[in-house]
Amino acid sequence: MNNVPICRDYDDVREQKLDSPIYPASIRALAAASHSDDVLRKAQNTAIPEFMRFNIVENEVRDVV
Repeated sequence: MNNVPICRDYDDVREQKLDSPIYPASIRALAAASHSDDVLRKAQNTAIPEFMRFNIVENEVRDVV
């Protein structure tokens, strides 16, 4: 985004991935309230690819309150 070179000191960490997807609490709450996994699937489909490759389902990292 800012054209800053990637520090290669952490390449071993970049190869790691969570065993199962992790969702923000708000997404998990919506899925529980709606009794449907549709919310989870939609969140995965719209997640930031750089986070999804680690099994982290995240859509907003710049507009956090």
